[in-house]
Amino acid sequence: MLTDSVGLAEEELRSDKPKKSQSITFRLDSNTIDELQREADLNQISLNVLINQALKRYSDWDRYENRIGMMPVPKAILTSLIDKVVDVAKKSRLKDEDIGHWRDQIIKQAAEIAFNIMKDAVLFMKKQYNLWVVLLCP
Repeated sequence: MLTDSVGLAEEELRSDKPKKSQSITFRLDSNTIDELQREADLNQISLNVLINQALKRYSDWDRYENRIGMMPVPKAILTSLIDKVVDVAKKSRLKDEDIGHWRDQIIKQAAEIAFNIMKDAVLFMKKQYNLWVVLLCP
């Protein structure tokens, strides 16, 4: 049986057993509740499940996002930027083979940078870095 650095067994980390829960009451603005209920109905889930998902996401990721220097960037923006760079390269009369070489280099360097940044982010959020923490990270 494999265990991680805090002694949790592999089975415990991947357990499908329901987690222990508690009841709690919050006062929310009526408009907020209405919007959340519409979203829950749209996704065919209960309001309770939607709230649990939102709070879990906040707890696991959103509260760290600014601290680790992350920012949401729409996919369309990244795609447009990459397309623009390719267009500029073609207008500069670079051959497709040359563009491919530079593209491969950029992808390789971006992957290395992303790996290091994400490793630091996991360490910051989870206070440890190992296979199970990475696999279970949101």
